[in-house]
Amino acid sequence: MNGTLHTVDPGNDTGLACFQDGLLIEACTVAFEDFRYLEVLSGDRVLIEVPRHYQHNEKGDTNDLIDLALRAGQVKEWCLMKNAKVELVHPRTWKGSVPKKIHNERVLRALKDYERTLLPLKPRARTYDHNMIDAVGLGLWKLGRMT
Repeated sequence: MNGTLHTVDPGNDTGLACFQDGLLIEACTVAFEDFRYLEVLSGDRVLIEVPRHYQHNEKGDTNDLIDLALRAGQVKEWCLMKNAKVELVHPRTWKGSVPKKIHNERVLRALKDYERTLLPLKPRARTYDHNMIDAVGLGLWKLGRMT
């Protein structure tokens, strides 16, 4: 897939990833207030994960999903103002119901070695931020690189 694809996993810590011509070129996590860090240009494609409430999954506070949906809407509106092509995707659409730890491992395995070197580690924990990994995984899914 040619061109630029940005992927966003909105949250207090927002995961961002950027792919150019099908390859990861940047990934990070930023505070939601700084999501404009995403340099979207006219014609860029932007994929945003938007939450969905599933009846059988009663973990957490449903109000958190509402907050996430509002954030996804803010990102969508900002990207549309930049004349980007925006698509919203529900989590189950792109990652099914695979447990987070297993899915994160799949995302990391799907990356080329040099792409993995682009992923920053959280300073103290020396692990990857799960929102950033989701943004990367969302892009890999859209590009047909997830198995």
